[in-house]
Amino acid sequence: MGMWGLRVHIFAFLCFGLGLSACAPQKSSPIIGTCKNRVSTVYSRLSERSYCTTTTTHASPVTITGTATFESRAYTPSSGLGAIGAPKPIRYAEVVAYSPEGNIVQCTETDTSGNFSLQMPTSSDTYSLHVYSRGDNASVKASVLNCPEENAPYSISATVTPDVTKSVGTINADADNAGELLGAAFNIYDQIVQANDFFRAEVGTCAFTGCNAFTVAPKVQIYWEKGFNPNSYFDSSSGLSFYLPSYRKLYILGGIDGDIYNSDTDHFDNSVILHEYGHFIEDVYTDTDSPGGSHSGNSIIDPRLAWGEGWGNFIQAAIRNEAKYRDTDGTPNASNPASTSMYIFNIPLETTAATCVTNPNKSGCDIPIFAAEGNFREFSVARMLWDVFDSASNADSASDDPIENAFAELWTALTWSSGFLNTNAAFRNIGLLHDTQASKISGSSDWSSLRTAHKQDGNTEYARYVTATGSCTKEFAMTPFDDPSNDNGSFATSHRVENNDFLHYHHSGGVFTLTMKALTDNPAGVKADLDLYLYNSNARYGNSSDIVKSSDNYADNNAATEQTETFTIPNLAAGNYLINVKVYTGINQSNSGYHPAGDPLTYELIANGVNLCTTTLP
Repeated sequence: MGMWGLRVHIFAFLCFGLGLSACAPQKSSPIIGTCKNRVSTVYSRLSERSYCTTTTTHASPVTITGTATFESRAYTPSSGLGAIGAPKPIRYAEVVAYSPEGNIVQCTETDTSGNFSLQMPTSSDTYSLHVYSRGDNASVKASVLNCPEENAPYSISATVTPDVTKSVGTINADADNAGELLGAAFNIYDQIVQANDFFRAEVGTCAFTGCNAFTVAPKVQIYWEKGFNPNSYFDSSSGLSFYLPSYRKLYILGGIDGDIYNSDTDHFDNSVILHEYGHFIEDVYTDTDSPGGSHSGNSIIDPRLAWGEGWGNFIQAAIRNEAKYRDTDGTPNASNPASTSMYIFNIPLETTAATCVTNPNKSGCDIPIFAAEGNFREFSVARMLWDVFDSASNADSASDDPIENAFAELWTALTWSSGFLNTNAAFRNIGLLHDTQASKISGSSDWSSLRTAHKQDGNTEYARYVTATGSCTKEFAMTPFDDPSNDNGSFATSHRVENNDFLHYHHSGGVFTLTMKALTDNPAGVKADLDLYLYNSNARYGNSSDIVKSSDNYADNNAATEQTETFTIPNLAAGNYLINVKVYTGINQSNSGYHPAGDPLTYELIANGVNLCTTTLP
């Protein structure tokens, strides 16, 4: 996955936010492999060939049968990828027979065992059979292609003289690094087949009201080439696999600068492949507000990003039925050149790693401390979702994890018009999942113990919905976290959970005056210094381009006066906005900020003269 494995699709979401024309520069460069003139991730010089579904009737036909298989490499317990494993069937894939002149004479598909059978015209000439790395049927709709500029699927082939009914035997895509490595292309394809099987098994039928029963996912194109790093499209040498939202394209890392032995590759890293496919599923079945950005699995991040990455970390484990998120570097090879494999990361989802005690900055060690902090940490999200999915026998502790096999509830919340597809929703994160599951899904199970164990909650700390009713006083409260050794008062060092409130407000358009009135609760009469920010729907914390307006005056430390922050926008466009109230905890200077020392405080928000009050999302 590259220099930083958990940054699996940072460029994809940055491109989604900025527009692909800015992120995918038009250029030509020499590339290892067949695609010599790459341009951009979204440029297509040639369209993908139409999928062959026509069955042709021939006079006096003969039946030609065969079996298609592929080789791959599996994870080892402690040392990355292992040796080449036993061949597996290529399932539900396109099979095409060609005449000596290159004309299509018959089409079919492999079955669940990789077997195929087709009728061909009787002839003494030599015909060819190709099994392609794609399927377009009731089981899977996916193509593994070389590059978007050419859109060519991979294939394994055999020749046959159809003079009598016969078998061509087994056609195999090998995983030998020295060859074409076609097993890699078919392994990627098989992961998509496996993912579709998983969703059909879990929610092919779904008893909950609002649940979108799964049949087969829409078409996805996956680009991979031996030795090619998709991040080179962005002029970067660090290895990267990613998904392009809306374009329905996955890019899987095939190596770096042609090196598949001693560099990062992802074509056998099924965790990575399925993580990226999980983003595709999220894109086409539910809705996401992730702003993208860096994520390392060891810190508090934007809850929308934590949700998207936590979902990807979880769903790959659920599909593989293994509570691990894994990425490897290097591929075992005995000689010429000699190489080994190692884990870039090997993160447990059932429990946190024992090394997190001594190394809390390690990937996967983003362990929440405060209530609702788990909403801001991607592996807290992933572990909570795993506990929803797994069986009681796999649970770390029955008292902490009494929920089992509840994927249908999760899927309902994600695909229901009263859940993530609610048109009134914005700033989606795991808090919306909890709110939907707890209060809207009829017959849902009780996840309260999971929320407690993983320090998660509904949208109490991020995107709590507020509206102007005037019927509340002292509606908002927080107990700031005093962290003078780390917090210098900047956005980068401010504790997003303890020293910030984030409120979702829908404005109908027109003049907008927002006032924050801080109420002194400290017995000594010392007031915290609160600042007020309004963000647009992108709402990247501290990003000036997303801050619509702000008021950040210093508190006067006078107990006799109320601290207020206020601003007016003459004509604010209708839409969803994020109100951020931030405690300034900068260096203690007289009348210019101080450490709040953990004292509780309350404040009021007034929009156009009317108090804002918390309520449920419409």
